Amino acid sequence: MARLLGAAGIVVAPSRLAHSPEEAAVAAAAFDRPVAIKVAEPAILHKSDVGGVLLNIEPDKAASAYIRLDERLSAHGVALAAASVTPMAPRGVEVIAGITNDPVFGPLVAFGSGGVLVELLDDVVFRVLPMTDHDAATMIRETRAYRLLKGFRGSAPADVAALECLLLALGALAEAAPRIAEVDLNPVVVHQEGAGVSLIDARVRLSE
Repeated sequence: MARLLGAAGIVVAPSRLAHSPEEAAVAAAAFDRPVAIKVAEPAILHKSDVGGVLLNIEPDKAASAYIRLDERLSAHGVALAAASVTPMAPRGVEVIAGITNDPVFGPLVAFGSGGVLVELLDDVVFRVLPMTDHDAATMIRETRAYRLLKGFRGSAPADVAALECLLLALGALAEAAPRIAEVDLNPVVVHQEGAGVSLIDARVRLSE
């Protein structure tokens, strides 16, 4: 997955897979900064619904955090086989971006408000291919997320230019790889102007 996205210039945050508390500790120590520890199970679409996400874990607490994650999941009837360990990204505006396939229009690029409230907010727009710079710019501005991106109640403007580049890269990827049925990048953290974006979680599904 990372190689496929990377070929299109879409770089997902580095992560390591851990299958035990000891492996989680080793992975966190390698990043030498606070990490997020998340259940690594493709069948779980919304990790937070089952308590499958722990944030801001110091490296020396990673082993105990893995055990805590296992206990949380067990309460929901889920067995923890593996967890991803990812360095925490700087704060920013959380959005969603991706590729979906429509039976009539074919591949579409999607963008909207992201994070754990993505379904509640229902703030997503789509564009058909091929995409232009104008398409990327206007689709961002059509969402409620743009109010946060441009600076809301005194907050600094976010790096909308970097976000536009990401949407164009997704469009190019959809055209170059027609086997892609879906790409889900959520959350994409958009940092302050000039600081780029961080892709925290990614899911890619190929057609049969």
